[in-house]
Amino acid sequence: DATVIGTDLSPIQPDFAPPNLRFEIDDCCSRWTYDEDSFDFIHVRCLYGSVADWPAFYQECIKHLKPGGYIEQLEFSVVPKSDDGSIVPGDMWDQCGRLAVDSSERFGKPLQVVDKMARWITEAGFEDVTEKRYSWPVGPWSSDPKLKEMGKWNQYQWEEGLEGWSMALLTRVMGVGYDHDSASGKD
Repeated sequence: DATVIGTDLSPIQPDFAPPNLRFEIDDCCSRWTYDEDSFDFIHVRCLYGSVADWPAFYQECIKHLKPGGYIEQLEFSVVPKSDDGSIVPGDMWDQCGRLAVDSSERFGKPLQVVDKMARWITEAGFEDVTEKRYSWPVGPWSSDPKLKEMGKWNQYQWEEGLEGWSMALLTRVMGVGYDHDSASGKD
């Protein structure tokens, strides 16, 4: 019988939830208000681009986990890569990924935490840190049925999300102009 607390900055959570789950509006980047040693498990997912001081965040995590507790984190690389070498340095996808990394670093909330989080978690004092990396295709090109299905959903995520992920960083941080009519195909 676990009690699960989900936190977010905005009240965007669904109305349907299991009875053991409650959502709270909270900022994980601020000092935590929970009692120390109060959690058995902390799950972190997709906070890349949201945290300015990851080492301080992990210090909050370790301080609020009970002795023997676990942290689990899932993040994604924002720099597309290919297993077959089809994405090469300097091509469009490489440039987009590098632009995302550069703009997020200028903004002060890095997107490319996937390459540093195991080290930061270890430096915070966690023991027996394990890192696993997986390929996640964009598009249904894989011959593996599971990866093909994942690729379809990931392509949809990219198609629907790319503008939202990029707009603030490109316009506010990098100074790129934006014309809504041109972007939507209206001339």
